[in-house]
Amino acid sequence: MDISNNMLFGELSPNWGECQNLTKLQFSGNKITGRIPPEIGQLKQLGVLDLSSNHLVGEIPKEFGRLTFLFNLTLNDNQLSGQLPQEIGKLSNLEILDLLMNHLSGPIPPHIGDCSKLRYLNLSENVLNESIPFQVGSIPPSFEWMVSLQSVDFSYNALEGHLPRSKPFQKAPTEAFIKNKGLCGEVQGLRPCNASSISHGDARKGHKVVILIILRFSVLFLLFAIVSIISSIYYQRRRGIEKLVLERSKEIHFQYGIMMGLPHLKTFWRRQRVLMKSTALELEVTGKFTKQIYQQPR
Repeated sequence: MDISNNMLFGELSPNWGECQNLTKLQFSGNKITGRIPPEIGQLKQLGVLDLSSNHLVGEIPKEFGRLTFLFNLTLNDNQLSGQLPQEIGKLSNLEILDLLMNHLSGPIPPHIGDCSKLRYLNLSENVLNESIPFQVGSIPPSFEWMVSLQSVDFSYNALEGHLPRSKPFQKAPTEAFIKNKGLCGEVQGLRPCNASSISHGDARKGHKVVILIILRFSVLFLLFAIVSIISSIYYQRRRGIEKLVLERSKEIHFQYGIMMGLPHLKTFWRRQRVLMKSTALELEVTGKFTKQIYQQPR
């Protein structure tokens, strides 16, 4: 459906989400206001969505990530705000992404790099900031291997840092990167990215990275120390318990040995008593015999 360049006004109805067989929805060049209804994300067969040159506000619905057949997303010349949804990276068939002249802010999501068929990317005249992701518009893992991207425009934003060293960026005109915070790279008209010309923003980011690394290692060291202390306490207690068990075992064995030795002791004393009685009897007999000898007349 194409009803572009008319005098239509009002807001887009959520009921458009019920037109499941739509393959094209073009409302460009009208006076449509309000927000983009997220129900448009239900149009699974949609290939072209052109809402450019209207008065749309609000964020780009993250539900657009469901439009797997979409190859043309044109929303330029509106008043859209907020960050670019990372769900755009799910649009594997996307070839054209035009978001020129809006109020989009925040970083460029690296998930755009998953759009392997992307040929035209225009994000100019927004309020995008931070550095350009190394894999933006590329086939992971390296932007250097991008074969589809042909045209880029990041001008009039607040971007900084290195430009990717891919062919579309290197051959792009200087106008595609002007009026930013501090872009550098091997593009005519931009300063080179050498040590003496690194921006303060890059330096601050470097310091943040160093601090994050130090904090990470500090946390790991603290966890290691805690685990070591707990292990030491555990082994000390275990050794104490083993020593106590050993001493108790010896005590039990000793008591058991005494108990087992009682019958032998009884037999021993019984034999001693018998021997003493026998000896006493012998002494008594010997004494009587001696007495009789001395009593005989001589």
